[in-house]
Amino acid sequence: NRTRFVETDVDGAFSFQYRPQSAQTGPTDVQVRYMPDQSSGYRADTASFTATVRQVTPTLALERSPSRLGYGDELTITTTVRVDGAGVSAIPVELRIDGTLFKRVITGQNGAVTTAIRFPADVPAGNQTIAAVIPYEARAIAGERTAAPLTVESTPVTMSMNTTRDADTIAVNGTVSTEEGERVSGQPVRISVDGAPQGSVRTDRNGRFSTQLPIDAISEGADTVTVTARYDET
Repeated sequence: NRTRFVETDVDGAFSFQYRPQSAQTGPTDVQVRYMPDQSSGYRADTASFTATVRQVTPTLALERSPSRLGYGDELTITTTVRVDGAGVSAIPVELRIDGTLFKRVITGQNGAVTTAIRFPADVPAGNQTIAAVIPYEARAIAGERTAAPLTVESTPVTMSMNTTRDADTIAVNGTVSTEEGERVSGQPVRISVDGAPQGSVRTDRNGRFSTQLPIDAISEGADTVTVTARYDET
């Protein structure tokens, strides 16, 4: 599915080199077409031959910095794809942390690509792995995987909350943030009234959460209740 244009030399000959990368392995038909100008005295012609695409295994390298980080830190990743010591461009590489795909990048002219990931909150704390994967099967460039260890630190958070009651509901509003004041988005907060679970809500992009509790969550005859918001993800 690719076309190359070349010109004949003074002897009418031409040549070029092409190294397949994403082509399927096995036999493939190659068509050569002579396409003269309209004013040319020569006619067009076509020839074809069959080439066999063989698979080669690349060298996939992965560098990451830092190796120890927590929520909100920037993780810089450089991946390099080489064959016989030469960088291979236009190769897709998937970056996975704890088995979850976080980013897909494409190698540049020298076979390398550098990218950054702002570390999310939903990667479990402890010893984890970042992996670079070439997601190819039965291609001229073989699929490959390499990995490096990461130490994920647990970041303490603080919560604030207030409640107001009207005739029919209890309004609950609060925030979840790190000790440095950075708001934590997309995290579950469990709500209970006098110890009775009332479901959970997620923080928005600004780390805020809010919900409306029905008035029947209050025991009949109670003058006051305790509303608890809890974030205890591992």
